[in-house]
Amino acid sequence: FPVTIPAQNGKGALDFGVNRMVLNEKQEFEPLAILMQVHGDSLDYGLNYARKKKENAQPGLDNLNIDGRLFVQDSNTLVNHIVYSQIELLGDTWMINKENALIFKKDQFIAREFILTRGNKAIVLESKGKKGLELSFLNLEIGDINSLIKFKPIAFSGRINAFVSAGDIFKLKDVQVAAVSDSLFMNGKDWGVLRVN
Repeated sequence: FPVTIPAQNGKGALDFGVNRMVLNEKQEFEPLAILMQVHGDSLDYGLNYARKKKENAQPGLDNLNIDGRLFVQDSNTLVNHIVYSQIELLGDTWMINKENALIFKKDQFIAREFILTRGNKAIVLESKGKKGLELSFLNLEIGDINSLIKFKPIAFSGRINAFVSAGDIFKLKDVQVAAVSDSLFMNGKDWGVLRVN
């Protein structure tokens, strides 16, 4: 598709959209709009996505409305900051901490205060050493997986904390996955503590 980028005095704009997205030839997503404006060494951007047919659909990403800024801090540092966010994920509206920052350096990636919250639930992206990252899912409802796995004889419920980490995200080394639930229920029966490493 044709793209026009008017630019004057270090300023420019680019708007485009993705009309059709399909995952594994099965899951089709609504169009995604991407808006960008360049101001010198800064790029302001917006991502907009809204699922129209929510009824009878698997829980997932229903709405995404993000305004962010990507800017050069120095010759070795690129910083991404999300200024505004509204995300509907798994049937809930999540907000990103306003003090968030993703910092890109040579051979280093720093996640600072990158936390999505919904009530007492949280999704946290944290730095782990110089090159590692850890993604944590805290106090999530196990029951959300029922509509994903579609195994009607068993209904799961309870709360779970899950963690995914990599010691080196550039080389995908030392990848670890762990989960713990202190209250796993199946068909309303308490099965106690669940730990997965």
